[in-house]
This record gives sequence, structure tokens and C-alpha cells, in this order.
Amino acid sequence: MYKKWMVFILVVIMILALPINALAARPNAEARTYLNLGDSIARGTGVDPMDAYFSGYSEYLSGFGFEGGNMAFDGVTSSWILNELLYTDWMQEAVEEADVITISIGGNNILQPVIGAMMKAYNAQSISELEEKIVNGGPDIWDIIIQQLLADDELRAALWLGVEDFQSHWPQIINAIHYLNEEANIIILSIYNPVCKMESPELYQLMEELIRPMNQTMRENQGRRVSVANVYNAFRRNEDAVNFSIAWPINLDPHPTNIGHQLIVEELMRVRNPRVFAK
Repeated sequence: MYKKWMVFILVVIMILALPINALAARPNAEARTYLNLGDSIARGTGVDPMDAYFSGYSEYLSGFGFEGGNMAFDGVTSSWILNELLYTDWMQEAVEEADVITISIGGNNILQPVIGAMMKAYNAQSISELEEKIVNGGPDIWDIIIQQLLADDELRAALWLGVEDFQSHWPQIINAIHYLNEEANIIILSIYNPVCKMESPELYQLMEELIRPMNQTMRENQGRRVSVANVYNAFRRNEDAVNFSIAWPINLDPHPTNIGHQLIVEELMRVRNPRVFAK
């Protein structure tokens, strides 16, 4: 009995002898990490950073002990993110530390061929020159160009190649993340259609045909730690989610508005209770 009391007293003395900051450091060591990856939508292009979905979802997750980090870049495609996961230290290290990873990717797989075809049609060498030539050309030339692009077999082939690339890359992206961190929870944003059906039924339908198999690939690859935030449906129900318009005067910004980003946050919150996101 005497020995047991001596052991208990020694343990208490050892605990009291620990520096205060050592005891305080334990909660921080258990903090969980939220990582946001992807394209200009993930980056929040077109809105104030505080209005971007990353900020809103980070704030929501902070109530559950998460600290957020954003690693997103304008113009990137599914091939880019796969390459970074496979070959770059900075991406691999970030993924290894993450408990929850949101990803917005795939839109540029079909947007980049369209931009390239427009630059060719307007004989522009840069995005800024393209914008200038569209404005200077006026609505008549714009309408002609749109019809030409819709009938362009070369463009359609490039668009479908982008779709096929995504379908190939997305399962590899999941595998690469889980190879680095088998406990990571992945949420991908489904791809939305920015085109107004009333403005151009033909272009709207083309976008639907391209987007449908990409979103289907996401759904088919869901699992215990892989989920889809249904941004497509949320945006389809709210015309203010995007201000994109091909009707003159045009607005060729396909990014979500403040309302769109708030809808994304709401969809992310629906995916899963953050209490289950744990290593």
C-alpha cells in the first residue's frame, strides 16, 4: 500500500513539474487540418476572398477544431492536379497533413478548348486582346463567331478529349491522395453549367452533354472517404449563382457570384457531419 501511494505522489510531482506551455501545446497538436485544392473557383476568383467558399467552409469547420489552408490556382485542369500529387513535394506534404480535402477541378478541361477556339476565331494572342476584339467587333460578329464555334468539329473533339481526360484522372487523383494519406476525407464539387438555356439552347445542351459524364464519374467513385458536393443541382435551382451571359452585352465570367459561393458552402455542409472527419 505504501509503495502504491509513493508511485501516485511521484506521478503528481512529475505532472506539476511540466512547463505550463508543454501542457497547453497538447490541444494544438490535436488540431485537424482542412485543405482546399483546385482551380479558380477554389481560389475564389471574381469575389472578395472573404466571400469565397473556402473562407465560409473554413469558418464553419473552425468550430470543430479545424485549421484551413487554400492551395488553388487559376486555369488548372485535372492533369495538373494529378501531376502535382504525383511529383511535387509541396502538394504531397500538404495532403499528408490534411484531414479534409475539398477539390474544385474539371471545369477548365472543357473551358480551355473554348478559350483557345475563340482566340483563334478572333485572331487574338492573349485573353486581354481577345476581350478587346470581342468588344470592338460588336454583337453581329459575336453572333457569327458563336455559331461557327457550335459547328466546329475540331472544337467538339477537343472538348470531348477534356471530358475523357477528367474521367481518367479523377480515380487516379483519389488514389494518389489516399496513397499519401489513407485517412483523408475528400469532397469534390460537381461541375455546373454556367450557360443560360433561354439565351442559347444549343450551347446549353452541349454543356450538359459534356458535364453529365464528368459528374457521373464523380458519383461512381464515391466511397467511405470520398463524397460529392452537388453544386450542379444547387446552381441549376438559382439563376443568381453565376452571371455568365452570351447575350449582348455579354458577361463571359463563368465563376460563381457571392451567392454561388454561399450555395457551395451550404452543399459542403450537407455532405457529412465534420465530427466524423478524423484520422
